[in-house]
Amino acid sequence: MHSIVSLQIKKLADEITVQKAATNDLKERLAAAQAAAAEAQATIAAKDADIKKNANVSREHDLNDHKTIDRLAAQLQYEQASKTELQKNFNEQSDTLVETEARLQVAADKVISFTVRITIVEAELEVERKDGRKLKTENKDMSENISQLEKKIEGLQRQLQHDKRSQDELVESLSKEISKLANKVDEHEKEVSEKTITFFTLEKELWGKKSEFTYHLNEVHEPSYDVQGPKLRFRCNIRSEQSSSQDVFFDLNRAGGKTPAVHAISGGSNKWNLNQIWDIYSAPNSNNRVIIKNTGNGSIIWSAGQQHTVRCDKDHGTSDLAAQWDLNITIDNINNNTQVRYWLPNGGHLFFSPIAKVTGDDAMTQYNLTHNVARKLASISSVLLSSAYVKCTTSYAWYSTEKMNIHAAAHTSSSVH
Repeated sequence: MHSIVSLQIKKLADEITVQKAATNDLKERLAAAQAAAAEAQATIAAKDADIKKNANVSREHDLNDHKTIDRLAAQLQYEQASKTELQKNFNEQSDTLVETEARLQVAADKVISFTVRITIVEAELEVERKDGRKLKTENKDMSENISQLEKKIEGLQRQLQHDKRSQDELVESLSKEISKLANKVDEHEKEVSEKTITFFTLEKELWGKKSEFTYHLNEVHEPSYDVQGPKLRFRCNIRSEQSSSQDVFFDLNRAGGKTPAVHAISGGSNKWNLNQIWDIYSAPNSNNRVIIKNTGNGSIIWSAGQQHTVRCDKDHGTSDLAAQWDLNITIDNINNNTQVRYWLPNGGHLFFSPIAKVTGDDAMTQYNLTHNVARKLASISSVLLSSAYVKCTTSYAWYSTEKMNIHAAAHTSSSVH
């Protein structure tokens, strides 16, 4: 850029030099023409003066003088024309010179501007050169760092591959060990399952033997009755004690539509339903096994089995063990001052849980046997006593505790079957 500006400046300077030379030449020519014109005019004036002075000279000289005058006049006219032309050329050259000087001034301003710009650009160029040298140094350092990092990466990759192989070997080894342990666990679980089945089978047999033993024990040690059929011992209302209107011993009024409903309270109000009177019969040859029979229509409460509807049917056989219920005390010990409450086995989170509860609004589920449900306390109260506990004499049995902490003897199972 600097060389281009220098060429332009040189070109303008050459043009100015040429114009100045032409102007000087015109000035010289104009001065010469002016001098010649002045000389001619002076000559003409002198001649004219001589002619006027010598007017009376001989007429023969008039013609020659007149020719001389005409010649001098023509020469004067020529010189004047030359002067005019030179003046015109001078004026044109002067205008050209002024224009050239103006162009020169513009060019000079441009030169100054270009010089300033060149100075700025040169300064910027120097900065860029310094930055370039700095970047070059940094690039060199960066290249060295990259080379070192690449070497480190290669080393880490080799270490990673080695660690991965070691990890894969460890995983494979652990997988084999886990597989062996899983097989052992499966074998152990199978063994536990088999032993559990065996345990439940033996437990069931034990309960059967205990029930049979208790039955025969009662037959042996209890006084024999002359009447071999069930014997009416007392009449009572069955009531439930609860904290709300749900999940009670027997169905609530209108909960399932059973007729007659096995309940003693009406609409969850904890009031006795005196219309439901139950006859409590002692089973033959037993003083703690009872049969619960509705006084009004003769329906008998009996258990249909685990998670099945507790039934209340007319003319159900009283000899069926599912219709016979064990008290936790002997029936001979019941009097007006006795109150027995019951709950599920072992207390704890099962404490106050119901034995039977409504599980739906249809008649088929209103007496389902349950366990591990809402914590409610229920009891059976009679006309002759405050309350009494009953349980089915089949395999569906529960622990019980009398209010005065008299423990029931019979079964010791820890769960409801």
